[in-house]
Amino acid sequence: MDRIHIRFAPPKADFNRLMDAIRQYKFDGKHLWPQQTDNFIKSYAAGSFIALYDGRKPIGFTTYDHDSYAPQIAIIRYKWILPEYRGKGIGKRFAQLIYAAFRQQGICFVVA
Repeated sequence: MDRIHIRFAPPKADFNRLMDAIRQYKFDGKHLWPQQTDNFIKSYAAGSFIALYDGRKPIGFTTYDHDSYAPQIAIIRYKWILPEYRGKGIGKRFAQLIYAAFRQQGICFVVA
């Protein structure tokens, strides 16, 4: 798990790879609504998209909202990981990395 890391505002190519993957696998193998894809694009454009990596390979993402009126609060909107990485504790590690990065930014309250 030492290869697992996160990146805020990942390169566009990695964002596109993740969007292709979620279109293929969806959230539960069945559902992905067009407005969800629109939300991912908006989050990426707003800088509130965090990619999860295994080495250099993007394997998941989360989106969040951050209110300028309450800068100590972040709201996680979506969290998704490639199916082959699930059930291995990577989601828990992803959350730990996100919370640690948020703490460094002065965010002390996260709603998921």
